[in-house]
Amino acid sequence: MARFAPTIHGPLVMRPLRQLLLLLLVLLAGIWLIWPTAHAPSGLVIHVAASLRRPIQTICDAFTAQTGIACELRFGGSQMLLSQIEQTGQGDIFLPADDSYLQLPSAVPLIRERIPITQMRAVVAVRADAGNVPRQWSELVAAPRRLALAEPKLAAIGKRTQDELTRSGHWPALAKRLVITTPTVLDSATAIELGTVDAGIVWDAVVRQLPTLTAIELPELAPISAQVDVAVLQTTTQPESATRLAQWIATAPAARSIWTAAGFPLREMPQP
Repeated sequence: MARFAPTIHGPLVMRPLRQLLLLLLVLLAGIWLIWPTAHAPSGLVIHVAASLRRPIQTICDAFTAQTGIACELRFGGSQMLLSQIEQTGQGDIFLPADDSYLQLPSAVPLIRERIPITQMRAVVAVRADAGNVPRQWSELVAAPRRLALAEPKLAAIGKRTQDELTRSGHWPALAKRLVITTPTVLDSATAIELGTVDAGIVWDAVVRQLPTLTAIELPELAPISAQVDVAVLQTTTQPESATRLAQWIATAPAARSIWTAAGFPLREMPQP
C-alpha cells in the first residue's frame, strides 16, 4: 500500500503566534490519537472477541442493571485484543473466541483465573437465499467461488482454520479461493450477507445469530472448534468486581439464558 507524506506548499515561514497555534494543534492531535488507550476507563474493561459481541453486550447490560457496576466493552479479533492488553496494561476481563489465546506464553502471566463457558465449531456460511450451495469440499474450493475468512494473525477462526487445514493438506485449495481476509469473523459474515463473497468459514454460533445466513457442515472442518473461557486479568484494578462479573457471565441463570438464546451450547452446571 502506498504511503503519502504530507505536502508543504510555499516557504515554511511563520510568525511566533502561528507557530504556537500549530504546536497546540499538533499536541491536541496527539492526545486524540492516543485517547482510546490512554484514557481512564469508566468501569470494568472487558476485551471481547467479535464473535461473542451480541450475547456479551446483553449480558453486561443486565449485569450493570443489577449491580450498578459499569462495563466498558472493547471488541476485536482475539490476537488483536491480546496485543492491546499487553501494550496498554489495561483490562479487567479477557474473553477470546478460543482458549488457546489464554495458553500462549505471553498470555499465561496475565491470567488471574478463568472459567469455561461454551464451545463453537467452524462451518461454511452462505446466504439463506443463495443458489449453488457447496455441499462438499470440492464444490467449496471450485472456481469461481469467492470465499472470506478472518485474518489468521488477528482472529481465532482464521488461525484455527489455517492451522487445521494446513495439517490436513486442504489449506492451499482454500487459500486460492479467498478473495477477502477480514479483521474479525463478524466482518466475514457481513461480507457474505452483502454478497461481496459467495461463502465463508465462520463459527456456527455466529450463523445462528444471523437469520440471513445458513450454515453448512463439512467433514474437513469438523476438527476445527473453539473453547470459550472468560478470564480475569492480572491487570485488573478492581479484582473483586472483575471476579464477580466473570462468574456472572459464566454461571448466572440470566446470563446462561442469554447465551442459550444466542445459539451457544452450554455445559451442565455442577450440582451443589
